[in-house]
Amino acid sequence: SSAVKTLSKALTLVKNYQRPLTGNLIVHLSGTFERQRLNLTGVHAGTSASKRVIFRGDSGSTATTRLLGGNALDFVKVSTLASNHPARELASYAGVGITNLYAAAPPSNFPSSDSTLKWRDGDCRDDENYASPPLLSVDRRVMTRAREPNLPARTASVDENSMGETRDAWLRTNAGNQAGKVFYKSSDASSITKASASSWNNAVNIHIFPLVDWYDARLNVGARNVGSNNFECDTTQNAPGNPDGGSKFRIVNQARYYLEGAIEYLDTAGEYHVSLGEVVSESRGWTLYYPEDGVDLSSAVLSITKNSLIEINTSEKKMHVSFENLVLEGSRRYLLAVYNSYYIDFYKCSFINAGHDAADVWSHHVTFRSCIFEGSGGSALRFSE
Repeated sequence: SSAVKTLSKALTLVKNYQRPLTGNLIVHLSGTFERQRLNLTGVHAGTSASKRVIFRGDSGSTATTRLLGGNALDFVKVSTLASNHPARELASYAGVGITNLYAAAPPSNFPSSDSTLKWRDGDCRDDENYASPPLLSVDRRVMTRAREPNLPARTASVDENSMGETRDAWLRTNAGNQAGKVFYKSSDASSITKASASSWNNAVNIHIFPLVDWYDARLNVGARNVGSNNFECDTTQNAPGNPDGGSKFRIVNQARYYLEGAIEYLDTAGEYHVSLGEVVSESRGWTLYYPEDGVDLSSAVLSITKNSLIEINTSEKKMHVSFENLVLEGSRRYLLAVYNSYYIDFYKCSFINAGHDAADVWSHHVTFRSCIFEGSGGSALRFSE
């Protein structure tokens, strides 16, 4: 049978199909589904293990069925834009020449509220409303939001047993305090002063483990006190990791941190910057990207939604539902959420570019076979019963 055109149509077909099923009900999904999601409830269940509902994507070396929680971007060389173009004006502030940069226009549905596109003031892992800023993936790999210091070069190995992980790079505090101040080394002063005043005051945040290697926090930065080698953190949080620790945000000596969000940090291949108009107001929503050699720019996706792309939520229901050959890409929170729903199978699916955990599963009898997880802000899989 022919493939359905929209995910809402697929759900309607499954819901209205006569029950009990007499065999597997296969729903063929083909192509790319931007900003659409599969939201399943008990009315979409199959009948038994041999009479399942199967959402099946295209298979083969060139055929790919993609569910995107954002928008495919169309990049152009910054150097081809008019000299007074907002994206080109913004690129002039980057830490690399404009001949290295590409620009993509704002998606038509780019959110109008800046506050919803920034890191929240809080513990990244314990915040129930945690969501990342928009994230860029290219060639099914998550790129790096422009930051200081830069990440080391990728260390992918030909060893088939190697995960090819990239080592991180951090700055370290050189004194502790209980007033939310970051005391930095004189040798790190160039990193602290790299962002312009406009970027520092409006765009920069700090990713810090204030207790050295514990309590994962993201905070807005405050005043830079360059003469005293410190800057303030703008936070309403109490003592990190200790609700009884008082109203002061304690940062210890040798706490590790990096800075992100400024256009001036865009200086290394693989980095990108999404403008909220902090430096050039007319550039809001434009994405600047410094591509690595050989990447396919037509594969670029900017995550926008905070919703999961597939959600299954029932009241202790045996679903007997399968998903095959699907690529879920681009959510600022979860790509998949399964709650109180059982007997669900994922086969040859890819989960790419999640701002939080890729899959949040509060159920049992949920299986993942021959699946790929790439670029999760938290865990690839989080299981709880």
